[in-house]
Amino acid sequence: STAEYMGVNGCGQASSAMFRKKLCVSSAHVVSNKDRKKLKTAILERFKIQENDFVTIFPSKEEITSVKLNDRTIVYSVRDSPMFFDVQARQDLIPTVYALWLVPHLIPSLPVHSPVSKFILGGADFMWPGLAVQLSALGQFVAGDLRGVVVPGNSAAFAVGRLLCGTADAVRQQGKGKALEVLHTYHDELWDLGSKQVPEGFFPHRVYATTALQRAGTTGLDTDSGGSMSGEDENPTDRTGEEEEEKEEEE
Repeated sequence: STAEYMGVNGCGQASSAMFRKKLCVSSAHVVSNKDRKKLKTAILERFKIQENDFVTIFPSKEEITSVKLNDRTIVYSVRDSPMFFDVQARQDLIPTVYALWLVPHLIPSLPVHSPVSKFILGGADFMWPGLAVQLSALGQFVAGDLRGVVVPGNSAAFAVGRLLCGTADAVRQQGKGKALEVLHTYHDELWDLGSKQVPEGFFPHRVYATTALQRAGTTGLDTDSGGSMSGEDENPTDRTGEEEEEKEEEE
């Protein structure tokens, strides 16, 4: 439940997500052909994807722009949308949600309950009580592994983060404690650099299963709404934020 997720495990605590504040760009340039090849090699080796996956993200005839932020983080963009970022130029490439929407299998998914998305989008790290599947369903993992955070019934990732423990430690914690350091989310300042187009089920303050929207008879997205649907049978555009808070407290 939402109450359990917000309880002693500290869901309400702000995370160290990088892109909560306005970004300061120190420089930008078009990537040379030589550096483009280096970037492709690095991405193919790190994420074990095919060349056609790279082309899906970075079309051959499109320029790649390298943007350097004040903290030395490098952002690689195409068509004005950020696709990867390298934290403080450490050769640590991480995909954005834009890249994951194009190639979902870049990194494994981490399914969370829809109400939990509200807290992650608000700046919280992910806690184990919010996991929407059995821990065993995640397979083997180690601390530092990247995960794309999704809501069951919606394959589009709304956040990207790094696991804080491995399988054995997670089992010992018995589903409690902090699980994932959130690095980037839909609707943060990095996402704001891009096209701002969003998949079905994405609202500014929460992400829903697409099946829930279909049952509610919702067509298209209203990105100005609070996404305040509390149950699968309700229309997300019919409830106010206040009503949502009351409903979630009951959950």
